[in-house]
Amino acid sequence: MAVSLVSTGIQFPDASIQTTAASAGSPSAMVYLSTVTITSNTANVDIENAFNSTYSTYVIIANNVNANASSNNSRLYCRLKVGGTYQTSGYRWQMTDNTSGSGSSFSGAGSANYSESYIMLARDLGTSTLNWSSVMYITNPAGTSDQKNIYGAGGYLNTGPYQINNTYSASYYASNAALTGVRFYIDPNSGGNISSGTWRLYGIKAS
Repeated sequence: MAVSLVSTGIQFPDASIQTTAASAGSPSAMVYLSTVTITSNTANVDIENAFNSTYSTYVIIANNVNANASSNNSRLYCRLKVGGTYQTSGYRWQMTDNTSGSGSSFSGAGSANYSESYIMLARDLGTSTLNWSSVMYITNPAGTSDQKNIYGAGGYLNTGPYQINNTYSASYYASNAALTGVRFYIDPNSGGNISSGTWRLYGIKAS
């Protein structure tokens, strides 16, 4: 039996019924923390000042992100703020695209070694791209015993029009220091800036 709405609340497959919404005190509750909204050309979008040990996992939900590039080949990158600095090397990442339409296809890109200077989240953004959106997960950012990991999925409409769905995952290997920020930006070699978008940050309580 699937999860369903009933007159007294939400019924789960085990027949239990939840009659009240999850609160911020619940172990698995997602708690809203902050929003960054861009309405004009911006080189960097930084999500900061909320990452700590309060939450075991953080979630960044991006909506309607666009680039002002002159062509459709701009790439959206991110970097992680580890040890108090946005790191420019030490990443390893993988990204996969699934393109709809008569020419449906899968394609991928990834780092060749452990010293990449960025993490790619999406490609082929630009003048005909509409509204890249994504859900990104960041695990254990305050921990200092292992590397920092992110993973997520996104999608957008591109020229054609074709629907582009993509997934990505990445790690920062050069240090196990705490992660305190995430920076989004357009690859400077492909041109353009971020022209619009909204990023909302949430935490999932550890206990």
